[in-house]
Amino acid sequence: QLELLDEPQQRRAISYSSRAVPAEYELRRLLTFQISNNAGQPLIGPETLSVQRVYVRDRDNVTGSSEEEALLQREMREELTRQLMFRLSRISSSDLAAREQALERPAD
Repeated sequence: QLELLDEPQQRRAISYSSRAVPAEYELRRLLTFQISNNAGQPLIGPETLSVQRVYVRDRDNVTGSSEEEALLQREMREELTRQLMFRLSRISSSDLAAREQALERPAD
């Protein structure tokens, strides 16, 4: 089963205007997931995917800047979804079965 463990988002100023006001922000979004068996034991992961964007804050158009940030956050979430789907498409059922068998073997 696929478990989404964490999806934090971060925003940090990366440049400042002459008035020491943030002029550019970096947005970062992460997605941590794992694939577990029916007993809850992880077969794959946890793994973390990430995406980031930079945008310029227009101090004369705060509403426009807020809308731009919201749009970028949505786009970043969509990108993480694409990354996750690509990652999942690379996992075969035989790979999962082999990992499950490895968990069932007693440790030496």
